[in-house]
Amino acid sequence: MFWFKKKEKNFYWQFRVEFKEIWKDIFFIYRNFIHWTLSKIIISAWGIALWVLVMIPFLLLMFIFGLIDPINWLSIFSKEVNSQDVLLWALAWNPFWFITMIFLFVVLMLAFVFATNYYIFLLAKMYFYSVRWKLLNYKKNLYFSKHYITKFFAILSWIVMYLLAPAIIVVGWVFFLYYLLNIGVISVSLFSIFLFIFIVLFVITEFYLFYRIIFSYIILAFEKKENTEKKSLSYIKESISLTWGKSIIKFVFILVVYAFILLPIQTIQDSLNTASYNMSTAVAYKSELIENIEAEDVKYFEYITKKYKSNTSEELLDKISLYTKLSFFVYFLRYFLFGGIGVLLLSSFYYHVLLRKK
Repeated sequence: MFWFKKKEKNFYWQFRVEFKEIWKDIFFIYRNFIHWTLSKIIISAWGIALWVLVMIPFLLLMFIFGLIDPINWLSIFSKEVNSQDVLLWALAWNPFWFITMIFLFVVLMLAFVFATNYYIFLLAKMYFYSVRWKLLNYKKNLYFSKHYITKFFAILSWIVMYLLAPAIIVVGWVFFLYYLLNIGVISVSLFSIFLFIFIVLFVITEFYLFYRIIFSYIILAFEKKENTEKKSLSYIKESISLTWGKSIIKFVFILVVYAFILLPIQTIQDSLNTASYNMSTAVAYKSELIENIEAEDVKYFEYITKKYKSNTSEELLDKISLYTKLSFFVYFLRYFLFGGIGVLLLSSFYYHVLLRKK
């Protein structure tokens, strides 16, 4: 019993030391705020440029195919028709065009995911120096490294596969339960209970998998030199081997602290966006631009009508303009003050917590 208490005491004492080291890394980047901010802007710009570069050929193909495509895609997303029926008709009568356009759209989404995640990788490479209290030259990040881009893409593919596996299983079970519900084997209440359980288990499983494999990026970014012989799957395995045991408790604690720091500014921005949307809808309703209201939206329109009854459309438009400007200000404030902190926490956690377990 005494041995167990001593072990627990050592665990918390060690985490206090590690937590202080992580805070020192955060203070270091704020002490070098200008360098950190300029680095983030350059990396963000490159992430957008990379997305555009990858996207342009496929976007051009979509535009060219759209000119001769016999499918009326706008009708599919129209509220006046049954989208499911239109999709089935498009697939049945124009399978080539349908599959081609869907494929190009998926590629565009994948290009966005790739560019966004490569931005995270570039930040991690910058933090490779920050956790050692050094600064990376703006020009010396791995913007054009063929080795790291290809290896990063391979790791990203493995991560997507790992995270998709539970999703496919859960979706399969949900469809099976829905089938049992339709044939009367289970009741609606039982279906709801099972659905809730599956969703909870799915969220827990995805978070746990995310924690076990997300440090693959950091391991790659923290390489001191190119390792051409190391396979992409090796980074996943190394991340899994490093994240066993109680380290997840430390990770969750740091995430909670991070969430509490971001919560106030995120709440302000969400409130501004919600108020702008409500006022925009109220203006459209007052101007009789909205004619048909769905049954489920009646209470919402009653709410905004009562809330903005005393305001004219001109007053609401002025408020919308003000709230939009404030929302942009809060967004940029959050970007400059907290943008990239999440990646720094991952990098610092890897350096000060996980590497000590080796």
